[in-house]
Amino acid sequence: MALATSVPISLTDVRDFYGLSGSINMTNLHKGENNVANPADHAVSGSAISNSNGSTLPFDMYPNGGVSPSFTSANSNIPTSGSIDLTDYLNGHRIVNPTVSNVALIQQAGSASYWAGTTATANKGFYISNYSAFGGTSYQDYAQLLTVTASAIAGGTTTSYTEVEFTVSHTGTYILQANHTGYETNGAYFFIQGRSGSGNSASVDNSNMSMTLRESGGGTNAVATSSSLPSGVGLSGEYFLESGNNTFNASLPQFKLYECVLPAGRYIRMYVLSTSGSDGSYALFQLRTNCNFQRHPNSTTSTTNAMLTQS
Repeated sequence: MALATSVPISLTDVRDFYGLSGSINMTNLHKGENNVANPADHAVSGSAISNSNGSTLPFDMYPNGGVSPSFTSANSNIPTSGSIDLTDYLNGHRIVNPTVSNVALIQQAGSASYWAGTTATANKGFYISNYSAFGGTSYQDYAQLLTVTASAIAGGTTTSYTEVEFTVSHTGTYILQANHTGYETNGAYFFIQGRSGSGNSASVDNSNMSMTLRESGGGTNAVATSSSLPSGVGLSGEYFLESGNNTFNASLPQFKLYECVLPAGRYIRMYVLSTSGSDGSYALFQLRTNCNFQRHPNSTTSTTNAMLTQS
């Protein structure tokens, strides 16, 4: 249960929220102690990693993390030392370690791609979950919570797509990275969607879900109308589309980061579609915690699965 946002608030509320038991002393509950979250503990670290294809990202990306913009001031009223008041804990955040489960491939299509034969998932791109290392490389925790990709080979117009279903263990604000790379002028679709249950008979259910664009490095958001997309409506009645004017004509690469509220236990769908032309087209859609906001996808440094939440 979340902490109160206004008085009254009790010491028992604070103790239980931070997962403690028995007699406690408030002087042991400074920010950064006993799971009382301090966003500074999850700040960016190390040198910024440049984008592998030499293009410019909207801001620096790092080997390990960085707290999402909406959470940099979490627990700002809780001191790191000295005297402390119960009211300092109003609207408090704690650290959880979410995972995804019930991960299932719903559909996947396209020509065999560069990724065929890897230990990830067959061809046409791949999906991989819960911090598994990417097969055959030194990348650590590559998957974050869930990575879904589509890879369209060069030569002619080739469409590749992947759709994966899953549930999250904790309600909270997650990070979505949508990344489309290549050297051509075709686009990619990405969407995330809540469902009333598992399987294709379940209806769309986006209640208590939301999505906010935090950083954009090209492309536009638009409602997708292509018949090649699955039926239903994306979050907030919107698919997000990595191209201009609702057609495959965006300049590449494109990169977006979203904050996305997801409820625990709800079946969620992530879908990515990529279309090639004279050159190959690769699209990556990644779900990560809000303490991994500025993590570069090609990091070889392991990272934490910590997430700030009020739930």
